Amino acid sequence: MRVLAAALLLLTSACAAAAPAADPGPAGSFALIRLNARDLPAESPTEPGVTVERGTLTLEADGRFTMELAARTGAQTASTQTVRGTYSAQGDELALLPDGAPEEAALRFTYSADRVGLRLRDERGNEYVFGRR
Repeated sequence: MRVLAAALLLLTSACAAAAPAADPGPAGSFALIRLNARDLPAESPTEPGVTVERGTLTLEADGRFTMELAARTGAQTASTQTVRGTYSAQGDELALLPDGAPEEAALRFTYSADRVGLRLRDERGNEYVFGRR
């Protein structure tokens, strides 16, 4: 009986060691390149009269995100905003939930990620293209 128990224990640990690592999903650090097929700087698809100068999105493997956007209105100097929170990815769905915001305030996207970058599409059909940093 001890031999069987030892064999099962060895087999279980060998299988666990051979199991592939969990998919990190879209984790990575990205720089915004295009908004709705336009290179930056580009007009914000969600705020009329606002020009997006640059942006970054970092998705940590632990489910945290940091997003930084620099934008300006008219000829004003660009101001930068940083948002932090948690994210979840299931299938091709990505949700960003800013710290302190209720669940219904999550920013929801369909996404695709590869070695080159990350492509997000919001519920209105706006497309955000990021390159890996």
